[in-house]
Amino acid sequence: MKGDADFFTDSLDGLDDAGDQLVAYSTAAWKLTSRREGLAVIEILQAARVDETLAEKLKPVWDRIDSTSGAIALQRILNQEASASLSQLIIGIARGRAASGFLLQGEDGREEAEMLEKLLRAGVDSGVLDPEDN
Repeated sequence: MKGDADFFTDSLDGLDDAGDQLVAYSTAAWKLTSRREGLAVIEILQAARVDETLAEKLKPVWDRIDSTSGAIALQRILNQEASASLSQLIIGIARGRAASGFLLQGEDGREEAEMLEKLLRAGVDSGVLDPEDN
């Protein structure tokens, strides 16, 4: 997970525009969740929904992961409250796309990625996602 946090941060390096940074973050989330390790995390999260013992044991681990996650990378762009919420939303979308990826045989998900990019850019351009509000 430390490597994932570094991957998010590295994905934003060299980008000054907030829209470009959000798109890069979204792309990084997709790449990370689509890997074998990312799919394993999705399966563990799914199992924790019905296994109370697993959920109890996973909670403290998840809290530690969350404190070093990609949300930290987003704090470079947005305030802490907004970055945590947006991080969870973007990662949730990426996990959903990764989990259903095997059903989209022959489709690479590019249309969905472009739609998310447009929404993130529109959020920055309209001021809804205000990088100056740190």
